[in-house]
Amino acid sequence: MKRRTIEVILVEDSVRVREGLKLMLSEIAGVVVSGEFAAAKEAIKGIDRLCPDLVIIDIGLRNSNGLDVLDHVRTAHPRAESIVFSDRTGADYRKRVSELGATHFFSKIGETEKLYSAVVAMSAAAGH
Repeated sequence: MKRRTIEVILVEDSVRVREGLKLMLSEIAGVVVSGEFAAAKEAIKGIDRLCPDLVIIDIGLRNSNGLDVLDHVRTAHPRAESIVFSDRTGADYRKRVSELGATHFFSKIGETEKLYSAVVAMSAAAGH
């Protein structure tokens, strides 16, 4: 079976969180972070250019909104999966994220392991 690399883009305005995610994802076979962006407009351009398999998105971005990125992924890149990783976890956000096609929604507070497990599952499905 041919193994497929999973290209990931991180959309997160916190450098510390991005660095932590990159470190965590580097431990998963077949997963490569191919881009990282701190704002929605740049993220959308990067997603269009890089065509990732997975986009991990924070809802609360400085001067922009991760929901715009999520909507763009759903409409322009329907084969890409999207995971929202945010500290904005209210029912209204969860509902909106679901409507916009997120594969998963994980809280930054206490659900990092669930995010890791979801990406491991994607990697395993790709033959790693």
